[in-house]
Amino acid sequence: CSSDLSLPEFLKRTKKIELQYRERLRQNEINKTVEIERVDTNYQTDCNNAQKEFEKDRETMKERLLEHYKEKKVDMKESLVSDLKEKRNVIESERQTLDLNGADFMEVKPTMTRKLRRRPNDPIPIPEKRRKATPAQVNLLLEDDQILDDLRVMLKVSGKPVAKKQIIAPQNPPADNSSDVRIEDGRLWYDKKWFQRNSMVQIDNKEGGPRIYGTITNIGHQEIWIKRSSDNSKLRIYISQFHKGKYIMKKRTT
Repeated sequence: CSSDLSLPEFLKRTKKIELQYRERLRQNEINKTVEIERVDTNYQTDCNNAQKEFEKDRETMKERLLEHYKEKKVDMKESLVSDLKEKRNVIESERQTLDLNGADFMEVKPTMTRKLRRRPNDPIPIPEKRRKATPAQVNLLLEDDQILDDLRVMLKVSGKPVAKKQIIAPQNPPADNSSDVRIEDGRLWYDKKWFQRNSMVQIDNKEGGPRIYGTITNIGHQEIWIKRSSDNSKLRIYISQFHKGKYIMKKRTT
């Protein structure tokens, strides 16, 4: 061998190098294991942090959505309440208007005429013939017995025979206030007096009902409307009921 090293020395160095090589492999393996564990730890840490952040963001988003939902719910509730109040006010206003006006929309206001003084040279005016009162329309709301009574009165006036029927005379016959009852030019002629709108009256019921105090609110073609002073309710009285003496009406000042 041309080398200066002897065989024992070579073997010794070779063994030493091999030991160093194995030691380095062991250290590399340890470093690899440590790095893998460190990477796994960092990965788990990052995953946990990401999960926590995601949960936090989800809770924040959930709170925002819940708050937005509550605000929308409150706004919608306030809007519905406002709409309902507005509709209720409109209905209340219409009801009050109907209560105040009553049946005024049925009223026909009389035309106002102005009479001029006659001059000396003017011819004497010819008096106009008085128009006959418009006959009352047929009232379909009357009871059958009331219609039969009216028919008997009409047959009696026309001179035709009337079926005999036993009639019990009342102890206190009513005064003949209902013989001439009519409506002309928006006024009621009753008991030799004219009644018009806003007249304060007293109503007595012959059937034993309580006395009614009120004001005439409307005069139609065949009926009048009385507004009670006690509770502001309305009472409708037909001309036929005055003819039959069912109601007696008087004027009052207070």
